[in-house]
Amino acid sequence: MKKRLLRVSSFLREVQLNWKTTGAIFPSSSRLAKKMAKPLTEFLSDRKPKRILEVGAGTGVMTEEIVKHTDKNDTIVLYELSDSFANLLRDRIENEWSDRNIELRVQPFPKGLNKEKKFDFAVCSLPFNNFPYNIVKECLEAFEDVLRDGGYLTFFEYCYIRRAKINLRINKDCMRLRRIESQIQSYMKTRKISRETVALNIPPAWVHTLRIE
Repeated sequence: MKKRLLRVSSFLREVQLNWKTTGAIFPSSSRLAKKMAKPLTEFLSDRKPKRILEVGAGTGVMTEEIVKHTDKNDTIVLYELSDSFANLLRDRIENEWSDRNIELRVQPFPKGLNKEKKFDFAVCSLPFNNFPYNIVKECLEAFEDVLRDGGYLTFFEYCYIRRAKINLRINKDCMRLRRIESQIQSYMKTRKISRETVALNIPPAWVHTLRIE
């Protein structure tokens, strides 16, 4: 319990210091994490060794759920830009997940990726609404490059937030959000499998599951 409270307090502190890269007001719920990791149990449940990519690992809420459905033969690569979150993740890797093959990269995604080493599954928790349009486009194209044919991607966004911001904001930021909305919708058009609502999260969120062909 103490460690969980420490992670929550660290998260809230990071929100105050770096809102644009954190993009949330509270850590993701376990219910959201379960939905994000769902392809591991629904589509990738065989025991062949898997390569799993998590982008924006934060304090490890999604990672914790991923670990439940992997073993020492699987490879997990984590991207996390925040130094404070990275320190928490290192501690968890060493003490909670030491029997897993986990690599932590403290650098911007997709820097350092080898396109020849394909992943079976990717989880993305990046706050796209806070990013410039070109960064969102680069990230989505990177997932396309590094996921194998038939691989899966899940990402979440808070319900109606972008649309509300588009309706409320004006000029430059409104145009940026409109371009992001168009880019994401276009990307999902031929790849989307499902959208599930997670009400037990702050705020409620949509989880999108995509299959890369």
